Amino acid sequence: MELLLALVVGLSVFGVFKGIRMYRAEATLPGDLALALEVGSTRTTAVGSGIDRLGMRWAPLVLRLMGPKKVNEKRRKIDMAGNPGGLTIDRYAARRAVYSALGGFAAFAMLSSGKVLMSLFMIAFGLFWGEVGIWAAVRKRRDDIDRTLPDFLDVLAVVVSAGLGFRQALDRVAEK
Repeated sequence: MELLLALVVGLSVFGVFKGIRMYRAEATLPGDLALALEVGSTRTTAVGSGIDRLGMRWAPLVLRLMGPKKVNEKRRKIDMAGNPGGLTIDRYAARRAVYSALGGFAAFAMLSSGKVLMSLFMIAFGLFWGEVGIWAAVRKRRDDIDRTLPDFLDVLAVVVSAGLGFRQALDRVAEK
């Protein structure tokens, strides 16, 4: 048992040094991923940006594992959500990689201490936490549209009936 514990501690120390080395190394990202990281950095939180930077290295693998059909479906969901916090498909894949790794590590830790139910919760966290943010953003955006659309249409009808053309009326309503 002591040998196993020593091995785990040794691997942990090795992992820390390897992580520091990787962090300090210049990572070359493909152009589209670097662009996604820069564009979204203006609209995301510090924690979100950190998670994106951790997982951006694994984003291409996640996208390949998802397949083109699933990637297109997820891109459509992100667009329906209004790209909350600068979320792009690449940032989604990066976050999915990080959340999956954290959930897997936590599930392993829970299983090693005999907590099977908690390990199942950790696996669910790893698989679905990225989805929760998108689902919440889609719901919020739908609620916002449902709340503001009647007023928008009312003002548009008044402005059009006042004699302005449709495009001029849209410009005027958009200003308000």
